[in-house]
Amino acid sequence: MRNVIRLALAAATAAALVVVGTGTAFAAQGVFPPPPPRICEFSLISVTAHDLQNDGVGDAVFLRLGTTATTNTVDFTVPWQTEPAAAVGSPTAFYVAPARLPVRLFLKAATLSQQVGATASVPCLATNSSTRTFTNNDATYVVTFSVTVEVIDV
Repeated sequence: MRNVIRLALAAATAAALVVVGTGTAFAAQGVFPPPPPRICEFSLISVTAHDLQNDGVGDAVFLRLGTTATTNTVDFTVPWQTEPAAAVGSPTAFYVAPARLPVRLFLKAATLSQQVGATASVPCLATNSSTRTFTNNDATYVVTFSVTVEVIDV
């Protein structure tokens, strides 16, 4: 997958350089070339329930990274329960800077799933451990994740 993305980025960057011109033209016009493309990989570390929507019963939760839902729904039965990424299917997502990855957390119901809080927007910045909190003033969940960034040489 990364090789396909690299080839597409290399082709797009090469085409842009042909259209824009040489480095000399940049210096003469006072314009600098764009930074090299970066591929970002979001990796889930864990999900923690700070407060449940359905106190005493429990919540079934899943994530949506970009347009893809996680493969597993996780059952949270008590507050402060933490589940590792493997419980949710170890989701990852690739995206290209300057794009941001939309991350959503949902409560699964019998007929209709309910998004908890606003959509989080994860930038393409390297981090070993960052968090986003999802709350609807009743349920509160914290998603912990990492982002690795790879600069593509073209």
